Amino acid sequence: MRSCRRPRRTLALLGVLLLGLLPPASTAAEHGGPVRRVVIVSGSTGGIYYSYGLALARELAAATGVRARVVATQGSVENLRALVEGTGDIAFSAADAVTETGLPPGEPVGSLRAIGRLYDDYLHVVVPASSPVRELGDLRGRTVSIGSAGSGTELIARRILEPAGLGTGGIRPVSLGLGDSAAAMLRGEVDAFFWSGGLPTRAVSALAAELPIRLLPLGNEAASMRATHGSAGYRVATVPGGTYADVPQTRTLAVPNYLLVRADADPAVVAWVTRLLFERSRTLAEAVPVARSPSPRTAIFTDPVPLHPGALAYYRAIKP
Repeated sequence: MRSCRRPRRTLALLGVLLLGLLPPASTAAEHGGPVRRVVIVSGSTGGIYYSYGLALARELAAATGVRARVVATQGSVENLRALVEGTGDIAFSAADAVTETGLPPGEPVGSLRAIGRLYDDYLHVVVPASSPVRELGDLRGRTVSIGSAGSGTELIARRILEPAGLGTGGIRPVSLGLGDSAAAMLRGEVDAFFWSGGLPTRAVSALAAELPIRLLPLGNEAASMRATHGSAGYRVATVPGGTYADVPQTRTLAVPNYLLVRADADPAVVAWVTRLLFERSRTLAEAVPVARSPSPRTAIFTDPVPLHPGALAYYRAIKP
């Protein structure tokens, strides 16, 4: 991420704001105050949500003493439910999953707030390099992992399969998480699997090191999805050649990822998390390269979820 130089006075005022909201752990300990804890709901252990969550938890503890427990989940839809139901405090989610929590219409967005837009997920449809499958329609009648139940991958897979005539009965679907999907492909038990994640995804890289793979081109389907679900933030995107071993450039579908909290989340914690996303982006990127992606100029675009006041305070403080 390109560094943003700010006037010293602005940075000093920002430091006072954030430090006033949340004193360091050492200060809390000296006064016998409780150490705050939060739960970050993430994703599968082989995916970027989980790695990003672990890295963010380390930075949050080092900066503030807030202890974050990172919980592996099935992904976006499960994370959103955890937020709304109060079993999670900070959640990663794809933009298209925001309205898919299974709760009454209007309630999820009403009870959720955003810290910021992080990076884009790229839809992967992975097949062995030797497979005769060349396009989405070739999956008809084949065994395909569409992602674990309650995941953002499952949501987007079903959305793209239905208009292609591969919904009910078109394929033999199985619901496996990322790690299990890759293992099943190595064993020859699935012909293809869906995955929606950042670039590169560690588990897909590991698979490509053991088994030559390809990604199916989805450019035409991406344009159709954008027309049908425009509010979900879908866009046509390209997986650069070499992202995975011997996999050429491939057109696909991308969707933004958000970091979310409940509307009643502690503004102090939210302000610190927001600050860390940008001021510690290089350190975060050592564990998860996409952490270089966020820019304050783009992070504020989290439609349809409004920004949390704690996050908004940070963005306003660094505004030129």
